[in-house]
Amino acid sequence: MCKLNMIKIADIFELKNGKKKVEFFHLGIYDLLREKLGFKYTRINKKGYYLKYSHGIYNVVNFHELKDSFLDFIKNDFGSINFNLSIAYLDFINEYYRQSPIKNGNFARTYLSENFTLSDENKHIILLKTDFKYSNDFTKNEMKK
Repeated sequence: MCKLNMIKIADIFELKNGKKKVEFFHLGIYDLLREKLGFKYTRINKKGYYLKYSHGIYNVVNFHELKDSFLDFIKNDFGSINFNLSIAYLDFINEYYRQSPIKNGNFARTYLSENFTLSDENKHIILLKTDFKYSNDFTKNEMKK
């Protein structure tokens, strides 16, 4: 079992041939993404957005940033991860790429949006960056003032 401050991300099993098998724990991976790495998901005007918390606000990010952040976290903290069996870093990463446990689907969106409400201010900031009509209307109104 692999735990990061009580977040279980994988179990390691040794096969009869001596090779190691990695079973990723999806809830733990998404917990890590949500709680430690600051990723969320929200819908605004029927469009879905993955968000990352940084410097006091949420910014829209590409889904691939979830994968990249997870890999960066593993790379930087691999030595401190407590696995139930030891495994080499490259073997773990190869299994990660082979299995691709982080998927852009309903599970990710539902889990990352659970108990999350975007503030009106943050929603406004996101709409200014992502919705041309909203941004244009806001700019016109500000100019009229």
